[in-house]
Amino acid sequence: MSEDDAASLIAEPASVPSPAINLKLLKKGTVLLLEGESDLYELKMLYPEYGIAEVTSNYPALRASTVGQFMHSVRWSHPGMKLNAIQQGWAMVLRFGNGQFQTQPIASARISGVRDDGSRWSYDVF
Repeated sequence: MSEDDAASLIAEPASVPSPAINLKLLKKGTVLLLEGESDLYELKMLYPEYGIAEVTSNYPALRASTVGQFMHSVRWSHPGMKLNAIQQGWAMVLRFGNGQFQTQPIASARISGVRDDGSRWSYDVF
């Protein structure tokens, strides 16, 4: 693919997906609060460049804080499709020391963190 072809893909508004969260672009310590149909998931980023976070949830297996790695997101209706970001309507696949865990589809997301000057910020993504 030439550079012109790649640039045309990026410039087209139709190719831009709905809002998504790319964990690799977040700062260490950023907190994501994600809501599924009946479960809540909190990810505190430890090593965002690798997708590694401290994960807690009201789901019984994840009640205690556990370090895990975000692998990708999948659609329940199209399990072969993978997305390397968190997006509304997609389920996260998290890897832990004892195996993988697939969440419920994410319905809403909020990101919060601390600026360099110590002030706090938060953003409702979807």
